[in-house]
Amino acid sequence: MPWKQILLLGDAAVLSDTTPVDVTKSAAQAGTATEASRQDHKHDVATAAPGSITPGDSPTEGSATSLARSDISTGLQQHTRLALTR
Repeated sequence: MPWKQILLLGDAAVLSDTTPVDVTKSAAQAGTATEASRQDHKHDVATAAPGSITPGDSPTEGSATSLARSDISTGLQQHTRLALTR
């Protein structure tokens, strides 16, 4: 029969009851908490509507602190056509 490792009182981490922080684009961190996360904890992610697309714009990362969803719809600005005559 193989040996089994068992936890003794005080060996296991205490489970946290603290609500997890929101997911942001800040740099990743290892953290310093001394309590363990619960298996079913959930983080919130802020979402927002995208801006309009303007012809001639260059793609940029942006600076918003919210994320766009995978099924977003962006609006292309309408421009008036000019009729050229001679």
